[in-house]
Amino acid sequence: MQIDQEKLKKLEEDLADRLEKTVRKRVVTYFTAMGLFISTVLGFFGYNVITTVQN
Repeated sequence: MQIDQEKLKKLEEDLADRLEKTVRKRVVTYFTAMGLFISTVLGFFGYNVITTVQN
């Protein structure tokens, strides 16, 4: 089975696009979750308590 260069290039571009969408979605989800977690921790314990513990 022969695959010409145009088809191969199209397949590579499609694969790269799907991979980029998947990775971007996971990265955005991860950083959103981390942001919410940090906001929750700071809100629950209070910023002053955390800074007092660090000093």
